[in-house]
Amino acid sequence: MARSVVPLTDSRIKSVKPTDKEQSLFDGGGLFLLVSPSGSKRWKFRYKYQGKTKKITIGEYPIVTLKAAREKRAEFREMLANGDDPARLRVKQEEKTLNEIAEEFQEHISESVTDKYQKKLFGYYNVHVRPFLGTKPVEKVDRLDIIDVMDAMKKKGIYESAKKTLNLIERMMKYAVTKGYAERNVIADLDKSMLLKKIPTKHRAALTDEKDIAVLMRAIEEYVNPLTKNALRLSAHLALRPKEIRCMKWAYVDFENRKIVIPAEEMKMREEHIVPISDQVLGYLEELRSLSGKDVYVFPNSVYYDRCMSENTVNTALRRLGFEKEDMTAHGFRSMFSTIAHEKSGFSHDVIESALAHSVGSSVSRAYNRAKHLKERAKLMQWWSDHLCALR
Repeated sequence: MARSVVPLTDSRIKSVKPTDKEQSLFDGGGLFLLVSPSGSKRWKFRYKYQGKTKKITIGEYPIVTLKAAREKRAEFREMLANGDDPARLRVKQEEKTLNEIAEEFQEHISESVTDKYQKKLFGYYNVHVRPFLGTKPVEKVDRLDIIDVMDAMKKKGIYESAKKTLNLIERMMKYAVTKGYAERNVIADLDKSMLLKKIPTKHRAALTDEKDIAVLMRAIEEYVNPLTKNALRLSAHLALRPKEIRCMKWAYVDFENRKIVIPAEEMKMREEHIVPISDQVLGYLEELRSLSGKDVYVFPNSVYYDRCMSENTVNTALRRLGFEKEDMTAHGFRSMFSTIAHEKSGFSHDVIESALAHSVGSSVSRAYNRAKHLKERAKLMQWWSDHLCALR
């Protein structure tokens, strides 16, 4: 039996308080109000078209009143009755605000990036753009608006956030043009290098001098705790992101075919990553199997064995070995690999970037290159392990 829905009232809408999760207030007939943790309230219409469930954002409350939202619902239901898809017919009919573009774009990329990355990315928008430009029609957002946002962020000294915010707005604008919501990408009118000229480049701390790397690799071998020692070893030899090291599961390790296969949902860019295993890494994994082979994680938490190693473990170990945070971090192992591999390995840039699981080219070309470069990457990873051992 279908759930009965009590129609909304303005007093009920005004009385609802934001929580730490999104809330949906249903009015019936596919119309509902989405209340975000930030307190914003957006009308949405959910419907089925050719067997597929779809959603349309109608607008923000109270800019779009309850009465206006219901009128829009009636219009959409009439389109459906005529066999038309409301989402396709309304593209050119209405102005979209920048907030609506942000929401659509977030849904658009939701399957290609992790939830954590998505939340962080749109956190910049919610704090630095939404309060000033959010309700402005995307077609009317101009270069001075963007310059004002960037200047305000630079005055606060949040330079990296400014870079990422500008990149996000540019991607949103490209999406708006592609979908027909805007005639041009306003960022194209700007010289980004000039706009960001006063923003200093921030690099993650990493050792890139081979004499220092040699000292590091010798120090790692002296570390007492065997799990942490091997976490440091694999961080150096595999050049994976810190989370991919500490949250690695035994189910990902294929000893027979000498590879680690990290599923798409565990990767930052939501694409499966295959890591060839060098002779040295094979030995480290064999050692680890005797320590944690019965656990889910290769590096189980020291207290809760159903969880992975703490995110602070590798960085804390580096400090104990005498490497300050200004000199080396867990993430710095990736920069160390990239720098030396580009300088000395003789392998192509694309092979090295593929080993780092960096996104290069279109999704089709990336899938092709992953397969094409796999043999080369196996050679690269063996070269890197041999090079680290030679330095040690």
